[in-house]
Amino acid sequence: MAPKLPMGYTMNTTPGAGMDPHNPDLPKEVTAGEASNGAYFWDQTLDDVSLSLRVPKETTKKDVDYKLCAKHIFAQVKGKDGVTYSMQGELFKEVDLDESAWVLEEEDGQKLLSVLLVKARRYL
Repeated sequence: MAPKLPMGYTMNTTPGAGMDPHNPDLPKEVTAGEASNGAYFWDQTLDDVSLSLRVPKETTKKDVDYKLCAKHIFAQVKGKDGVTYSMQGELFKEVDLDESAWVLEEEDGQKLLSVLLVKARRYL
């Protein structure tokens, strides 16, 4: 089973400890996390969730397969190295489709597929 992330997002990578902010065993201030293998990281506020997936440097917008519904996300990049980088899952609560977006960006020499999911209602 894939690890749960904020608002019910799942990713097909191995998680680090403390990845489920809805787990009652975790402190309430847990609002961010990173996979133990460094494949992705995320953060959330009352208004939105930011997800970033590390992808190959040669990735272009044509390589990204992205679908967002009110309660489901699918984002995938098929790397030229034959590896598939993806995040997908059912959302815990609805997001605002018009305000949510994705972008490819570089940070510290690493290419990222960054997704901003704006919550339809304020939930932590």
